[in-house]
Amino acid sequence: MPKSPKRDKRGYGGITEKNKVLRKELTAVREENGEQRRKRRWWDVERKHGSTQKEFQNRKIPKEIREDMAGIREENKVLRKEITAVREEIRGREEKGQTQKADWMNRMKIIEKKMEQREKKERKNNVIITGIGGISGNMERGVEEWLEKEIEVKMNEKEAFRINKNKMILAKIETWEQKKDIILNKSKLKE
Repeated sequence: MPKSPKRDKRGYGGITEKNKVLRKELTAVREENGEQRRKRRWWDVERKHGSTQKEFQNRKIPKEIREDMAGIREENKVLRKEITAVREEIRGREEKGQTQKADWMNRMKIIEKKMEQREKKERKNNVIITGIGGISGNMERGVEEWLEKEIEVKMNEKEAFRINKNKMILAKIETWEQKKDIILNKSKLKE
């Protein structure tokens, strides 16, 4: 808690401006004297030993320790440089990794689209045949003969196999035109 200002004998109620100025001057002189005393102390040391303040401090530490400390400082500088280089390299790799990841994601999307288009195209040429039970052995050959005999369409299929517990046959036709002929002539089966 700050002290209350001393009252003047005449009872004016506080410190006068003149007193404030005098106090400031007094503190400035005291600070200046303190600085001079500190400087004098180091001046005395310099006169006695013939060296500066820093040299005096260094004399207190043995020479080997000073050399070790200097070596450690140099190592620290080198290590700091290495650390900054490694950080920069890591940043570069992270940025490169992110761009590569984006490239791979784009490539994956393109490949997926191509695969979907290819699958749609292959499914487009598929024909499912039901009600044929007597085909055994070479499935492709049997389906070809059945289509020629029943629908009267000559065609070449890539492959044929049974699905849904041997109730249906899936035949993969080579071209869309051949499938179109089969679809147009399937009404002959109902006769």
